[in-house]
Amino acid sequence: SRPPRLFQLKVELLLGSPLLSCTALDSGICLTSSIATPIGTSAASGGYAHEYIILGGYQSESEKRLECSRVVLDDSGIRIEPEEPPPWTGEISHSRTWFGGSMGPGRALIGVPTPPDNGCFYQVTFRQEGEGEGE
Repeated sequence: SRPPRLFQLKVELLLGSPLLSCTALDSGICLTSSIATPIGTSAASGGYAHEYIILGGYQSESEKRLECSRVVLDDSGIRIEPEEPPPWTGEISHSRTWFGGSMGPGRALIGVPTPPDNGCFYQVTFRQEGEGEGE
């Protein structure tokens, strides 16, 4: 089983010794084997917010997570919001296995093994708000 839980570790460098705290975030999503790609940094009240897209992953040992999430990290914490997923091809939707990685800001590569010893590869691009829709 893959629990839908994340852990937030916060280290505060105070005078004297560091303070470490851990918070369990019951976000309802499992990010096992997902692809995280940064999409940018923006000014937020009192600091900066770092934004990422979490693409795919697995919900259980045999069930893929065909969803995307936007993760915003800032001084007030972590926000996880649903993001419109790309239109999945039949190869991606019906395959039991997939893999991939980040190709830089807002871009990811997804690979799907196909018999006998081939594979299909897809590039997914996410854009910041105001730049258009995801491809």
